[in-house]
Amino acid sequence: MIFKNLLNKIKKKKINKKVLVIGEIFEDIFVESEIIKISQEAPVMVINPKSNIRNKYLGGAGNVLQNLLSANVNTSLISLAENNNINYVNQKLKNKISFIIDRSFQNIKKIRYVSNNKHIIRIDHEKKYNFPKKKDLELINLVKKKMNNTSVIVFSDYDKGFLTNTNIPKIIEFIIKHKDKKIFVDSKRDNLEIFKNVHLIKINNLEACNYFKIQDIYKRSNYYKIFNFLEKNNIQKIIITTGKNGAILFYKKSFIYLNNKKRSEVYDVSGAGDTFLSYLVVGSLSELEIKNSIMLANHASFLAITKYGISSINKEEL
Repeated sequence: MIFKNLLNKIKKKKINKKVLVIGEIFEDIFVESEIIKISQEAPVMVINPKSNIRNKYLGGAGNVLQNLLSANVNTSLISLAENNNINYVNQKLKNKISFIIDRSFQNIKKIRYVSNNKHIIRIDHEKKYNFPKKKDLELINLVKKKMNNTSVIVFSDYDKGFLTNTNIPKIIEFIIKHKDKKIFVDSKRDNLEIFKNVHLIKINNLEACNYFKIQDIYKRSNYYKIFNFLEKNNIQKIIITTGKNGAILFYKKSFIYLNNKKRSEVYDVSGAGDTFLSYLVVGSLSELEIKNSIMLANHASFLAITKYGISSINKEEL
């Protein structure tokens, strides 16, 4: 009943604050396919893609943008593209995105072959890329232009070369001069310490185990590594998502297990982490306590995995 009341409060809450997302976007394509047989040449599936059934979605930081807009949060995005011909982004969303153009970058495309809502194989079209240092000033100036009335900045960092060890500290240094702004981070990079002085970092179980060099995220004797990381880098909170089990919140020298009370039939986990991050921000903007924000984010991400493809969740669905 308490959580239901919280959801009703969120649905009615009007958020007047603005959010800026920074990160790479992807074209996510889902191709419905038929599994024909197991090959006689090798133990692999033979599939027949149905060329007329191709669903296209905006992934990566674009999915964070869509979730926040679906929650009626005034949000803009700074991202990267190889040219101005971004035909997989509709005009309404394009109006919310400021693109930095670099012809040495290749737009990222992920093609997922699926059968009866089950993933068979994913093929990624991308090339190794490093954002040129000479373009850092263009990026930072864009961030500066977006700062008016912006309350939360989100790094949706898929570590594809756009956000770098050079420009991340410069962006953070500029933002933290404004005491009224919070920085949320979701990053795939292996040097999370680059995000010194941010409000919150969210990573998943596997990423946490790899970064902190631990095998079991629930083994409490390892937690000193996480607390030392927070203190050393002046980071207020870290949230580690643990799939169906929920999430663990670490702050100062304390931790809280926040278990999922709801069990959902899983259709597709693609983009669930983006939904979690988005509704974590929604909770913060709605002035919820961090525990309630995590409960909200868990709930929204579980709704997302009951849908096919990359799904954004609006407030009415909560």
